[in-house]
Amino acid sequence: MQVGDFHTLLPTLLDSMPAREVAVLACHACTHLTDSLIATCIERGVDFAMMPCCQRDLHTQGQMAIVAKSLGIGEQAAIDVARMGGILARGYDCRWRTVDASITPQNRILIGLGQVKPAALQARQKVEDASNAKIAKIYKRIHADAPNAAADAAT
Repeated sequence: MQVGDFHTLLPTLLDSMPAREVAVLACHACTHLTDSLIATCIERGVDFAMMPCCQRDLHTQGQMAIVAKSLGIGEQAAIDVARMGGILARGYDCRWRTVDASITPQNRILIGLGQVKPAALQARQKVEDASNAKIAKIYKRIHADAPNAAADAAT
């Protein structure tokens, strides 16, 4: 058994094992811990499951509360949605799961899978391609209708 600060001990432990053979699990990991664990796992290509708690908006100076209110969801859920986006943006497959809220009100689980299956990558690429095509079509339509579109096209 090893005892130490997770900032130094966890990376050392993960570096000593093949990424495909290990996963990091954290239950009721406070905001700082959740974010640090996710970052460490992604840096090393390790799968993880995090159940955050003690949520705090550390990065947007309170903007998550505004977003949560506009969406009609709790701030904690909005923070986890943002986390999910960050996980996906770093190339991980991310899943959102919950346990029964009667067990804990902090019942969201973020699962990050570093070893994404080729079929999942292809499906994601297909969605991205369709989205990009739709955005391009909208952009073209907006700019074609602009009063100076002909002049802009000539330059």
